[in-house]
Amino acid sequence: GRFTCVDLAVVADATKFVAHPSLQDILTDRWTGDLDDDTPAWKIILNIMFPFLMYFGFLDFENEEVGKTKSYFNAFYRTTVVKFWIRMMAYVAFLMLYVDVSIHDMPPMVTWQEVLLFIWVCTMVLDEGRQIARTNFREWVQDGWNQMDFVMIVFYMTSVGFRFSDVIVSKQFMGLGGIIFFLRLLNACSINEDLGPLLIMIRKMVIDIILFLFILFVAMIGFGVAYQAIVYPHGKEDWADTIQTMITWPYFQIYGELFLEDLTAAEDGRTVSSLSPLLLALYMIISNVLLLNLLIAMLSDTYSKVKENSMELWRSQRYESIVEAE
Repeated sequence: GRFTCVDLAVVADATKFVAHPSLQDILTDRWTGDLDDDTPAWKIILNIMFPFLMYFGFLDFENEEVGKTKSYFNAFYRTTVVKFWIRMMAYVAFLMLYVDVSIHDMPPMVTWQEVLLFIWVCTMVLDEGRQIARTNFREWVQDGWNQMDFVMIVFYMTSVGFRFSDVIVSKQFMGLGGIIFFLRLLNACSINEDLGPLLIMIRKMVIDIILFLFILFVAMIGFGVAYQAIVYPHGKEDWADTIQTMITWPYFQIYGELFLEDLTAAEDGRTVSSLSPLLLALYMIISNVLLLNLLIAMLSDTYSKVKENSMELWRSQRYESIVEAE
């Protein structure tokens, strides 16, 4: 069929096979093409910006046919690593345009920057559709980067939808989308031998943080309810304010904002109780001593486990990055 043994190994998650040095040499050849394997990135970027440099020996080509039967131009721009850097340079330009639209006021009439940004995002939507057509929707949606692409495009399109009805809401969605657009730049770092393994570690640690946040949330709500019952024995009329206080008090106490005046001053319907300082002391021990040290231990354990085979995992994911760049 249309699948190679490498494709089947990646689908089967055979990381040891994909990470084999011989196979990595093949991937390096696919990555650099006719260029010398040790060509630094700055030389590639300069030749992209000033193509005439390659005709003056500024680049080293492994293929001896380059310059004889094969033109420098075709040999250079058909290389996967060159396509990758062209896309990265274009994406950086896109981010600059996105920042320009985000931080400036939106006039009544649509500006040319907004039109260009909208067209650019539409090309991203088409590219995501191309990826779905090349694989299938199930595989596409299981990829974390594709999930980020979907969310950031939804945020941007929502901001466009509120462009003329509510500028403030439009700016809020554009700001949230901008966070993901910038984080999406980290995908380019996954191809790097030094940054790629670190991203794998961060991805594993995020799972630990989610588990920790669940435990912390349970403790926060428990102590938040206790604070409300003791400090406001007669309750509060505003339910929204009650829920906000239940969450914000124990959350910000983790960072040192203890709300001692609210816990010990009999004002605005509050009641002074000797239980409040005791609860605060108990909560600080549980949150800042027990739970935070638990998080540190979990992250350290994950780092140690992933560090052992991070290069193997990165080499396996490197194949997917190269195929996507092609």
